[in-house]
Amino acid sequence: MPVQSICGPASIASTPIAISQNEHAGAVHLHACAAGRTQLPVDAVAGTLPAMKKDPFRPLRSAWGPAGMRAAQVAGFTVLELMITIAVLGILLGIGVPSFNNIVRQNRIASQTNELLAAAAMARSEAVKRGTEVVLCPVDPDDPDMCSGEANWNDGWMIFVDEEGDENDVIIQRWPRPGERRMTVESSDDLDSITYRGDGSTTLGVGRKTEFIVAPVPEYCQDPEGARIVTIAATGRVNATRTDCPRGD
Repeated sequence: MPVQSICGPASIASTPIAISQNEHAGAVHLHACAAGRTQLPVDAVAGTLPAMKKDPFRPLRSAWGPAGMRAAQVAGFTVLELMITIAVLGILLGIGVPSFNNIVRQNRIASQTNELLAAAAMARSEAVKRGTEVVLCPVDPDDPDMCSGEANWNDGWMIFVDEEGDENDVIIQRWPRPGERRMTVESSDDLDSITYRGDGSTTLGVGRKTEFIVAPVPEYCQDPEGARIVTIAATGRVNATRTDCPRGD
């Protein structure tokens, strides 16, 4: 049987090799190859190489670069995309910031109004509970334990039990200055105090009422109905309604 050369390229095809025939399998197997090349089986009949199984140790096609590192895909924004993003962000901020400021102002107005309502309601409740007069008045900025004697409610206010003799007066609670929240509280009748009797009524007189205007300081009071009116009736009942910001002189 002629020797078949299957090792190496055509330049060394004439190099003799040793082969033997397997009688059971009917195939010729390569025993040795010149220059130490890999031994490959040869079909004895057709003289061709049979289909070979994939070598599990054969290196796969590498997706890594020459330096042994995967080539990084560079991704980013173009100048046009960046400009569009900044423009959209500016529009959203222009819409959102004024709305947020308005919400903050409304919350401050509501909080300050609720504090004045709470003070009036507590004064009435304490007067009924104690069966004696309880006074709601502005605080003296120089002596927080005393009423100011003036209609300046922007220094804060307090309620106290008006017993006979000032030394027997009992302060129930104080409230801080509304100016700390950039708010103002003004009495429409320039009252320097409101006194509640033991039956819950006030000393305002039958059929009378007094009002307090709660509003942000002028430079911040710009919204329609941006202020509140707190009304205290002669019966002692209190309520709040919306109103426009007061006009400056």
